[in-house]
Amino acid sequence: MIDNKGRPKGAKNVKMSNIQKQLFLDESMDLILRKHMSWTDYVGWVKKQGLGEQRANQLWKEVWDLIRDRFSLERDKQIQKHLLHYWSLYDKAMSNDELNTARQTLNDIVKLIGLAEPDKVDLTTKGEVTFRFGDE
Repeated sequence: MIDNKGRPKGAKNVKMSNIQKQLFLDESMDLILRKHMSWTDYVGWVKKQGLGEQRANQLWKEVWDLIRDRFSLERDKQIQKHLLHYWSLYDKAMSNDELNTARQTLNDIVKLIGLAEPDKVDLTTKGEVTFRFGDE
């Protein structure tokens, strides 16, 4: 049941502008990341701002999508930065005929890209366990 203005019938609040929404999302992101706000706390905070629970759920999802996108971009930038550094080390090692260093650098590049299997860690341990039954 939507009227001609794009608002649900019975809606009393004025629709947020794009700028207001972006500011609200930025403030929400700050609260979630810096104050470690849980979903329940966030919904309560949004309700205090005059919005409903359904809108709070939508905003929660939008904020987490923004956080995910922002951090994946930063991660990709860091990986590219490290790859450039490794490739420059590899070029320097090859020009100086340091084949061992070049091989190790290539191994690091392969690990960074994710083409190699992760290093296996031995999780076995030796220990002694004593059981006492009854009055022994």
